Amino acid sequence: MAEILSSEQIQDLVDKIVEDKLDNYFRMSRPGFEIMSGHKVPGHDLGEFCMTTDTAQGIHFYQDGQCKISSKKSIELYSGDKAGEEDFSIVIQTSHGDVKITAKQNDVVIQGNRIMIHASELLQLRSDTKVDMSAPTVSVLADNLDLIGISDAHLIGGECDIHGNTQVEISEGVDALLNTSVVERLSNLSEDIKRILIFTV
Repeated sequence: MAEILSSEQIQDLVDKIVEDKLDNYFRMSRPGFEIMSGHKVPGHDLGEFCMTTDTAQGIHFYQDGQCKISSKKSIELYSGDKAGEEDFSIVIQTSHGDVKITAKQNDVVIQGNRIMIHASELLQLRSDTKVDMSAPTVSVLADNLDLIGISDAHLIGGECDIHGNTQVEISEGVDALLNTSVVERLSNLSEDIKRILIFTV
């Protein structure tokens, strides 16, 4: 037979549950914003510090290590008034995990005196329509360099120099019978590039 609790025991049990739930709970409301901590947030464990405005903007820190900053229009960061020439005024760094910058319907603009992008494994530029490079001087240096135009390829210059340390081979479709090995190599290379492009979509 189940033990019947007295009203005092029930109240003690309720008080203990409430105390455990509200052990680190804090809430402060002011006109225009609210600050909370120690509260359960669906999908984010406990909230450590959550400041939310009446218009649902704010900054939230969660106990599971996540941070969210939300605004209705824009977020602007200004820094570097007292920085030296060798200082980094703004640093974005992740120890683990990726960094993603997305503008779903608009542009992403990176502007600076010198822009350097360094990749230890792969640097990829992709576009659904066009990749445009324009500068007084463009230098490309590689151990292995493949330039392929699946449909057309144009090489135009005031002066054009083509040099091969060992040999230079030039072929066209009508020379297939005479230059089978060259055509096969170019065709295989073209197919490899196509497969790479499809694989990296």
